[in-house]
Amino acid sequence: PPPPPRFFFPPPAGSADPLWSRGLGDVYKRQAPRCPREATLSGIDGSVLMVLNVNANGKVDKVVIKQAKPPNVFNSEAARAVRRWQFKPKTIDGVAVDQKGELLVEFACNV
Repeated sequence: PPPPPRFFFPPPAGSADPLWSRGLGDVYKRQAPRCPREATLSGIDGSVLMVLNVNANGKVDKVVIKQAKPPNVFNSEAARAVRRWQFKPKTIDGVAVDQKGELLVEFACNV
C-alpha cells in the first residue's frame, strides 16, 4: 500500500487575524486521508492546502480549499479526512475559542 499522506502546518502568510498567528492547536484524533483510486492507478502525487476553522470544542466545522495540485484530484479526500479530526481546544484567558489555520496535506500515490 502507498505511504500515508504527510501533514504540514505552514505559517499563514500576511494574515492580520490574531488567531492565524496562533495557528492550530494540537491534533489528538486524526484520520489519514487515502489516495484516491484514480491517483493510485495513474501514479499521481499532489497536495491540498486548506484553511480550517476549528470550533471551541475542537471540531473542524469549516474547510476551504485554498490550493490544490493538481486541481480537483485530492480535494474531496483531504476535506473528508480532516472533518473527522479532533483538535485540542484553544483557550484565551481560560475560555475556549474558535481557531483558524492552514493545513497542507501531501499525497504520495506514485509508489
